[in-house]
Amino acid sequence: MAAKSLAEGLRRSFTDRDLAAGKQYFLDGRVRVTRIDDFGAEFEVQGSESDPYELRLQWAAASVVSVEGWCNCPRWAEVGVCKHQFAALLAADATGQVPAAILAGLNAKSRLRESVDEADDDDDGVTDDDTPFGGDEDAELRRLKNLTSGKELPWWLGRKVREPTWRERLEELGKKIAKLAPRSDDGVKLREAWFVVDAPLCVQHDRIVLSLYQREQRQTGRPGELKKLHVTQGEIEAWPDSTDRELLRQLIGGSTGSLGVYGLHFRDGGTISEVAPLPSVFHGAFRHAVDRGRVLLRSNSGSPPRQADRLRFDDGPPYELRLTPTLDKRKTTWRLKADLVRTVGGDRQESLALDKLIFALSDGSLCVDSALSRLARASDAAWLRTFREGAGLTLPASEFDAFLKVAASLA
Repeated sequence: MAAKSLAEGLRRSFTDRDLAAGKQYFLDGRVRVTRIDDFGAEFEVQGSESDPYELRLQWAAASVVSVEGWCNCPRWAEVGVCKHQFAALLAADATGQVPAAILAGLNAKSRLRESVDEADDDDDGVTDDDTPFGGDEDAELRRLKNLTSGKELPWWLGRKVREPTWRERLEELGKKIAKLAPRSDDGVKLREAWFVVDAPLCVQHDRIVLSLYQREQRQTGRPGELKKLHVTQGEIEAWPDSTDRELLRQLIGGSTGSLGVYGLHFRDGGTISEVAPLPSVFHGAFRHAVDRGRVLLRSNSGSPPRQADRLRFDDGPPYELRLTPTLDKRKTTWRLKADLVRTVGGDRQESLALDKLIFALSDGSLCVDSALSRLARASDAAWLRTFREGAGLTLPASEFDAFLKVAASLA
């Protein structure tokens, strides 16, 4: 007996879970038919990712009818079938434009991506009367007919697949161009090198330490998530983007290469995952990476890096340490508090509370908010750490003059 719809004829290709989930996707309006004709159909299905999945069905009616399907989701890549495909079958049925010859050649034993085999045995326990809908099959078929006739037509489908407007055609063209443009000359998928300044690591090693990350192009042409990068020297030389390749060369080649002074951090017998640039490249290659927007700041080592936390250079004047003494009411104890100040705009003084400071290193580097700045005197970094570790310094009033002499000798 011929199938009444693609979904009915090909339901045996799917697991019960895929059938249920695909049906729900269809009813929720997650499927968009972008093309349907005598040779097949194309779809976009909004899944759990931000970008919709792309699907394609191809059908042909020769001596036997065959229907082949493709989806760019991870499950299809693994097992060759997915819930998005069943949702697409339902959407194709709902348009009423599936060629009659295709439906006439399908029966309850047909499979997606397989030709109809009349000799197929029936020993898998699924009878021709089984329904994927978990209920009254006739009622479900009536619902599909209602969708096709427009009685329950959802906004996303339309009574029939209309000719796309020029805006939609250009939008589709833009997507195709976006998929092609980011690739390198040899067709290798785009890989971007990213660098994360991990504040706790910087404080631990008293140096700027960069953790290496990468971001790869998805099949949709859009960039994926940031992932930790463990790279060998050979992989750097094969990096597809020439600018990133040169950045990696300089940042890694311009490091000390010794764990004793926190230069390169190795794992897995030679892969590089962290790098501590020397001053010779810090204001060259590192500055270039910051200007490209490829350097992120992470204040907590346990959290993933966020692209919103891009690091930048503060090119304003350096900060100076300011100590403010306060005598208590009984005039027996001095309390000293510290903050940072600098003069901007000629005569306006700008102050910074120490709780806004992310880290201060012994070479005078400061990180404030998401910006790298500097101290006017590198030696002030030790004072900053002393004041940040406690609420300040307290001393008897009688010892204040002695304190000033010792502090002056340390300046």
